[in-house]
Amino acid sequence: AVLADGAGSAPRSGEGSRLAVEIVSAWLQKNPLTSADSRPEWHLRRCFTAARQGLVARARSAGCSLDDFATTLLVAVVRPGLVLSLGVGDGALVVRDRQGAYTTLNREKKTGPANVSDFLTDDDYRERARYRRLIGGYGAVVGMTDGLEPLAFSADREPFAPFLDPLLACVQSDPPREAKRKLQQFLTGDRLRSASDDDLTLVLAHLEPQP
Repeated sequence: AVLADGAGSAPRSGEGSRLAVEIVSAWLQKNPLTSADSRPEWHLRRCFTAARQGLVARARSAGCSLDDFATTLLVAVVRPGLVLSLGVGDGALVVRDRQGAYTTLNREKKTGPANVSDFLTDDDYRERARYRRLIGGYGAVVGMTDGLEPLAFSADREPFAPFLDPLLACVQSDPPREAKRKLQQFLTGDRLRSASDDDLTLVLAHLEPQP
């Protein structure tokens, strides 16, 4: 799962976020990370480097600043008995185990103003990137950009099951086309839009048990 959210103040951030997702997705398909990988964090950081280099090349060819493409980046790789993640900036990834309990896989800890985040285009993005590794069997993954975080987490920063469970139930029980229709309706509905005026990217995955 790969998510990115362009900075609202950056003129070409939409292009930057799309490019970052495309580069990381292609890189991980070409260089798959397995459960036997002895250096998973190094592996994930390499794909972030590839995304950063792609943004640098695009900025150079366009004759503009790298900051014009400012974007967050959040990645999760799920393997049997193992979940890995690397993230720069806001947005969140949570996992649900087979018993229905949620764990935060990757989420930025805000230390400054609420509307300020880190970006892949920052010079110190390597130091600010958050790596997380969880061992165990998980039945679902939810990824989101920051527009959904206030709804998906409680005041004590714990995943909020009453919000997350219905979304995963839709993916688990409905045919793909119907699930997509319901989720699009939910994301564009007045109720959600009245609660958030930010980006509402959502990734949902229900994982079948391993034989």
